[in-house]
Amino acid sequence: MIDSKNILLLTPYSSHTVAKGVLNSTQLTNHSLYELKFGEYDDFTKNLFGLQKQYFSNISQSRNSKSIDLETGIDYVNQISEIIKTDNIDLIIPTKEKYVLFMSEMEDFFKGKLFLPSNEVIHLFQDKLQTYDFLKMYDSSFPVVETHLITKNNLEHLFSVPQFVKPAVGSGGKNSKLVNGIEDFLTTFGDLEETLISCEPLIHPEFNHTIIVKNGEIIESGTYQDLDNKLGASSRQKIVQIEEINDITQRYVKLLNQVHPGETNGAYNIDFLKNNKGNLVLTEVNVGRLPGGHAVFNSVGKNMTKSYIEAGTQK
Repeated sequence: MIDSKNILLLTPYSSHTVAKGVLNSTQLTNHSLYELKFGEYDDFTKNLFGLQKQYFSNISQSRNSKSIDLETGIDYVNQISEIIKTDNIDLIIPTKEKYVLFMSEMEDFFKGKLFLPSNEVIHLFQDKLQTYDFLKMYDSSFPVVETHLITKNNLEHLFSVPQFVKPAVGSGGKNSKLVNGIEDFLTTFGDLEETLISCEPLIHPEFNHTIIVKNGEIIESGTYQDLDNKLGASSRQKIVQIEEINDITQRYVKLLNQVHPGETNGAYNIDFLKNNKGNLVLTEVNVGRLPGGHAVFNSVGKNMTKSYIEAGTQK
């Protein structure tokens, strides 16, 4: 049992995976959970329209809750700061990409309340092309899927063979397609209005590997295989142990620590697929937020949320 802590979650209205994981965890009964909910279509960095504060007491027992509406249109940093001060918050957990980016940019303001990699590390892995370039720059043999920026000048070269095309910055699987030739590409993606990348077609199902890093070391990890190519219900996922994934991940963390020493604390969700040679390759890294996979780990006795809170609150 870890000491009682007050945890603040930043979540959108439509996604409460991490919140549910904390609430349902019998190992966190002595914690108080505060949740700031944001409307799905609100611009988080401009206003707090629709923001609510919910306080859950006696987490695994009565599940009593009370909610207080906050004023809107007031500077969001001051509001969050007031909540932290009033309720003696020990740790802030951003559960979505844009919240991770915001909190990392405000790292100095919320010093001691965050368990995140540096802002530079988070931004580095926002872009799949940057991820590829970084890994190959510092380790030319790193097993990462070969990735190309699509421009009007390289279409003929790229699409001489089938290529998988997707946005360079994460889009949750949207606007991603296997393209067979230039005509197919132009029909689907038009005038290159966003930054697109291409890579060789890879073999599903996908492997999702979650790690928690503290002081340069992996202190917890878990892997699941997405059996129908979609993230979602645990019935579609299979817990796996693959030594090759562990080895590649250790290699990734070691490299990251060499280039960005002291900047790597936090959670990482690393995706792997197999190429046409049957070799596992890293396809992308989501940095800073606890992924939905933690609920799967909970079901087999790996409480990623508990590990994250312990790592973030124990100095």
